[in-house]
Amino acid sequence: MPIAKMKRLQVLALERDHDALLRQLERMGCVEISEPDAPDAPESLRRCDSETADCLARQRQVQTAIDALRRAAPPKKAPLLAPRPAIGEAEYLSETGLADGLALARQVNEATGQLQQLTALAAQLETDRITLGPWLSLDLPLELTETRCCDVTLGVLPPFVPWDELCGQVQNEYPESELHLLSADRQQQCVLLITHKAVTAPVLELLRGRGFAASPLKGRTGTPEENRRRDTDRLAEVKRQQETLRKHLDELAERLPELYLCADRLASRLQREENRRRLLTDGCIVAFDGWVPEKKTARLTAYLDTADCDYTLSDPTVEQIPEVPVLLEDNAVARSMNCITEQYSLPAYDGVDPNPVMAPFFILFFGMMMADIGYGLLMLLGSWLFLKKKRPDDRSFMEMIFWCGVTTVIFGAMTESYCAEQSARMTAMDSATKSATDMIHALQLEYNRTRQGAITQEITEIIGGASAVQTSDY
Repeated sequence: MPIAKMKRLQVLALERDHDALLRQLERMGCVEISEPDAPDAPESLRRCDSETADCLARQRQVQTAIDALRRAAPPKKAPLLAPRPAIGEAEYLSETGLADGLALARQVNEATGQLQQLTALAAQLETDRITLGPWLSLDLPLELTETRCCDVTLGVLPPFVPWDELCGQVQNEYPESELHLLSADRQQQCVLLITHKAVTAPVLELLRGRGFAASPLKGRTGTPEENRRRDTDRLAEVKRQQETLRKHLDELAERLPELYLCADRLASRLQREENRRRLLTDGCIVAFDGWVPEKKTARLTAYLDTADCDYTLSDPTVEQIPEVPVLLEDNAVARSMNCITEQYSLPAYDGVDPNPVMAPFFILFFGMMMADIGYGLLMLLGSWLFLKKKRPDDRSFMEMIFWCGVTTVIFGAMTESYCAEQSARMTAMDSATKSATDMIHALQLEYNRTRQGAITQEITEIIGGASAVQTSDY
């Protein structure tokens, strides 16, 4: 029967054994785990604690590490039809492997975070070096802001302020002050103001009216030149640290397959944790329901009989049929139609599997329409190599191409149609086109010659007639 018969499984087990029980059911192909349908269940039963949120956080952590490694060291392009790495069940479910993968993800994320911090610091240092440029002519420590009698103020003026006029105004109104121009460019004028403390406030008020603002060097110590040397040395050290971290990430990029495997392990763990949320427990026992293919019940009961649990297997009732998961069990040919069936909707449990009906018509009509041995052989070879080398999770599409290739070869042999025949037809048409072009060119040339001869003859006759008339006049 194409739609697999399912059995309803009801389990009552000890709380301490439920994790191992879920793992074993997962290996044996238990299709679905659900919350027990027990309206008269005691109120002490509650949902099991689940680590779903923790699994999701770990998934994000691993995906962040994968993205970081792909940006830091883009992986080399895999060869055509490169096979996926094979891994055993024990290695896939290894808790040690999962812990190692998470540790690798943390290591990558820490290195990436440090690299981002260093990048921001390098940008800040570079900005500081540019900011110090206009002040390099100042040979005073930046922390010097006052003496016993004077105030020292650094500031900037807009570039359009006339310097000589402003200097003269300050000197005339406040002779106890001095204004020095350190540098000027299209963006600003950097100035040093030295004033007696008694006139500092009015001088600053005058300058603010001309757009004066405090310098961006507040909080620094030492001269601008000393600050720039320190920033340059620190920037060089930051760049060395960045290069070290980039090399470290390049080395970690070789372990990118471990992170992919860790992501797959976490996906499996997340599915198990979601199943755990459907369990009911009172702290000592757990209860849950599930669906198992009938052909796997013998192996399942053999295991459950040895476990400390109570279970029952039963056929689905009429009311439960809409809830029964659908598992298609088609032969090799009909299975290839899964790629089409799953795009629309799987049939109901008590319905009809469309694959055995659709497969013969689709595959045969495809072969009748193509009907070419060459194309069919290409489809056969291409799909077989893809399935053999790539080992995809969903094989149905390539299997459909394979069977369509078989019918294409068969009908191609019946109609004696080959790719070479099409190529010969194309060659013949190309030759005919060239011959027709040459013929048109020759006829056009002959037409032009005949036409030119006729025109020349008419001109000659006209000239001859004119000469005869002119002679008769004399």
